[in-house]
Amino acid sequence: MITQMLVEKKNIENVITIARFLDFKKFDVVISVVAPFRKLRESLKETNKVKEFYVHTKKIRGRENFFSKHYEKPETDYIDIDTTVNTVNESIETIKINLEKIIN
Repeated sequence: MITQMLVEKKNIENVITIARFLDFKKFDVVISVVAPFRKLRESLKETNKVKEFYVHTKKIRGRENFFSKHYEKPETDYIDIDTTVNTVNESIETIKINLEKIIN
């Protein structure tokens, strides 16, 4: 029986493979995905120019049942966006500023 965790892992591996291919073809790649496994995210950072954005909240909003149960918080080289203290517009602006730094 295939577990949900294995399905999630395979989906993230597929996203990483596509991102690597597009990067190799010199495209600017932006992906938005919940990638719960730190090791997979770190493997992409090791081989490609990647900036990880950790968007999270401490506020209970009633959607916690949709959260990945296997999520491993990043430990290094990431931009922390805490929507508990930042508005949506502030969070978007932080993302835009950091993307512009990468692209330019």
